Amino acid sequence: FVLRPKEDIYIPFLYSSNATKENFDHTMKITNAVNSPVHLIKLHFKQQRQIINERFLFYEAENSFAKHCLQPPSTPRLQDLRVRCSNEQVLAGVDEKGQIYFKAPVPKSTETYSFLLLLYVDKHCYKPYQIWEVDLFSLKRVDMSAVVGSQTKFPVILRGTDAVRCVTCYSSSPGVLKVEPDREFMLLPSTIQEVKLLYEPRDTGVSNYMVHVVDTKNRLVVERWMIRTSASLPVVSKTYDIPITTTVSPTHKNISFSNPYSTDKTFRLKCNKPELIKFREEELVVPSKESVNIGLVLSPMALSHPNYILVFVNDVQEKCEECFALRVG
Repeated sequence: FVLRPKEDIYIPFLYSSNATKENFDHTMKITNAVNSPVHLIKLHFKQQRQIINERFLFYEAENSFAKHCLQPPSTPRLQDLRVRCSNEQVLAGVDEKGQIYFKAPVPKSTETYSFLLLLYVDKHCYKPYQIWEVDLFSLKRVDMSAVVGSQTKFPVILRGTDAVRCVTCYSSSPGVLKVEPDREFMLLPSTIQEVKLLYEPRDTGVSNYMVHVVDTKNRLVVERWMIRTSASLPVVSKTYDIPITTTVSPTHKNISFSNPYSTDKTFRLKCNKPELIKFREEELVVPSKESVNIGLVLSPMALSHPNYILVFVNDVQEKCEECFALRVG
């Protein structure tokens, strides 16, 4: 540019940085046509703590890639939305549906990976409209598969740390996924402890659960696993059709069951919707080659609208021997 005598001008510049330094200096040099310095401007930068508008927490399997889409904030300038990330290893942007996406590497287990998503609504990305913080908690992944109504056991290895610890295992869904031992136990240094996972699904599909091993004295997480489960339906032996009624009292029904074994055997009764159906006896001792009636008590809610209820006859090891279906509607 040409600077006339006694003329004052404003020099615009754009500064964009994710530096972690709180304060630092930078010198800007202005040169003439022969590249000789005519003016030096010393800039002093003072980093300010960002104001976090949203915080997102995700649990991910270790050594994988986390892929998520987030709903954008409500703003009339949504068509100008742009996204930048504080970490160069994270790919972030806006997809064709207007959702904010990111793809980030997940570190090894027990480590936390955090970064910022900077949202702009101006094309020059002058000032963030919002700042989102994303925290990725890394867990070891364990895959399990089971049949609905049956219980599957799977052992996992827990390694001791550098000190003696009293630990307890916690499941995110203890009604579906139990952990043994279910009480406090001692974890010795440099030893191996076997922990059993007991998975008993009630519905089909793929689900994720978390299991944490916590030091009960100082409340620190010693280990954590992501349990990815897949559940399928058992073979239904017989289906009973029940009409919809508007009764206000429980309905009783009997189902015939035969013991196909040559010895007396004990069976346990379960269902996928215990809030709708009860058993008159939850455990049956059936003589060899004989038949008994399974007494069911259906609540009024079970018969007031269409339902599909599965009744499981399991052995003492919680393996499904036979499955009956009640189709209301």
